[in-house]
This record gives sequence, structure tokens and C-alpha cells, in this order.
Amino acid sequence: MLKGKQKAEFGSSGDGFYKSNSEFMGKRHVILAFESSASAMYKIVRPTTGESPRDMHLAELTKKYSKVSSLEAAQISWEHEYEISSKQLWRWRNHREATELHHERISAINGS
Repeated sequence: MLKGKQKAEFGSSGDGFYKSNSEFMGKRHVILAFESSASAMYKIVRPTTGESPRDMHLAELTKKYSKVSSLEAAQISWEHEYEISSKQLWRWRNHREATELHHERISAINGS
């Protein structure tokens, strides 16, 4: 998807990969931004959550993020964040299933 966007649809000078200016949980995060149909508005795609339901104005985008000039650097950051988020989701699902199973056992024992 990333290379396809890079080659096919990046038409605006604001299109591309951005890295957050501030740290969140000790890291600067990467996003993909490309111009939407509305003027000065950008679609945002994150490696952890996918496409955002809300477009971001160019002024907000450039205030919060700095454009990444190296596609290779953006790809490394993107893949790293994606990999970490997929492992965290797997752990969360396993924890949730274990918790639900525990509650089912308690209910069976209590007869409720």
C-alpha cells in the first residue's frame, strides 16, 4: 500500500510520510498523509490503526508533524510500529479471552 501510494497518488507537495514532533510513550510516531478532496485537508493513515476517520488540515499537520525526506527511514519506522502494534493486539486478545474464561468459570461455580 505504501509504495503504491508513493508512486500512484502522491500529487500534492504535502503528500508523504511525517514523523511526530513530540514524543508519545517515549517515541516519535510516523504517519502517511495525502491530500483529500477538500482543499488543504489531508487523509491520515497510521501503521497502528489504519486510516483515520477524520481528515487533518495542513496547518495542524505541519504543526504536529515534520515531513520525512527518506522513504527508507519512513518504511523502517512504519514497519516497526506496525509489528509492535500487532503483537500488542495479540496479547490484548489473549488477555481478554483468558479474563472472559475466568469469569465464566466463576459464574459456573457460583451458579449465577
